[in-house]
Amino acid sequence: MKTFLRAITIGLMLLAAQGTTWGQGMNVALLDVGYIFKNHPGFQQQMESMKAEVAKIEQTLKQQQQQIQAAAKKISMHKPGSPDYKRIEEQTTKQLADLKVKTQLQRKEIMENEAKIYLATYNQVHSVVQGFAKKNRIDLVLRYGREAASDTGADPRGTLKIINRPVIYHEQLDISGAILDQLGGVAARPGAVRK
Repeated sequence: MKTFLRAITIGLMLLAAQGTTWGQGMNVALLDVGYIFKNHPGFQQQMESMKAEVAKIEQTLKQQQQQIQAAAKKISMHKPGSPDYKRIEEQTTKQLADLKVKTQLQRKEIMENEAKIYLATYNQVHSVVQGFAKKNRIDLVLRYGREAASDTGADPRGTLKIINRPVIYHEQLDISGAILDQLGGVAARPGAVRK
């Protein structure tokens, strides 16, 4: 499926580059979505807030785990097989199991909240891009990444990502800076075209 979508994207870009006209022509622009997310102040603020919440949750879970471990140390004061030994062993086992379930549920909730933040931000970006494209008569906005091949270092996955990207060259088609401006972002935008 990815290969098919990549082939269609490349085909559309080649048609646009060759001057193939559909009606009055095809205006193409590029958007670095990763750059937008990295510099979107609302998104960054929500993610920082979520990180603070996660830190609080982790601290609470750590304290609960320490309390359970402290209670479990009392088991050594009792003879194995005695009623008190069994009671402490059962309590500790139950508390650890409950804590594990609580931890898993909180992780799931955090992941769901993070996904909601990403989706809401993406929908906001999509809406702004759509309005910008209509206003500036842009027919097609393609997602691409700005990073240069030298940015990946020795990471093979990063290198493959750059090698396999559909946009290899463009002449000032990047609208990321203009979109970020409309989203309220403030950052350096090398090579961005403002319309």
